[in-house]
Amino acid sequence: MASTQGGMGHSLVAPDETPETQAILQAADELVKKVKKVNVTIIGGKGFKITKKKFGMKDIPDVYCTVKYGSSPKVWRTSTVKNNVSPEWKESEKYILSNENEVISLDAWDANRKGDDTHYGSFRVTVAKVLLSSGKIEMELLKKGANTGCFVTLSCFKE
Repeated sequence: MASTQGGMGHSLVAPDETPETQAILQAADELVKKVKKVNVTIIGGKGFKITKKKFGMKDIPDVYCTVKYGSSPKVWRTSTVKNNVSPEWKESEKYILSNENEVISLDAWDANRKGDDTHYGSFRVTVAKVLLSSGKIEMELLKKGANTGCFVTLSCFKE
């Protein structure tokens, strides 16, 4: 039986060793290698504000981001950077790049111990716009269509 390495470390075993079967397996392997990917990194943020809570206590932001890529149903969540008005994540995810007009949608949140998390705002940007900005872009968060003064920097590169 013919055997070849498939994706994710699995072995594909062919029912016979015919040249046709070997050619099909080789073509499938080449196709997997040709799939373009994009690496999206959430680098950091700035402009998040300290707010006053009840009894004069300060609420220093505990910021995290959620990211949706293109039409993928998967939502990626960064770690929460606690007590920081200028959080740094430097966290990445890889996605299949079907075209450079894929949209990256980002929302930034303040994690709260009690109650719902506070939404700082969001932005949408295409992979193409990030790549045309030398692979790195700083975007201002918008909330209800208005500027927030909070920014998140992200980068993209093709693999």
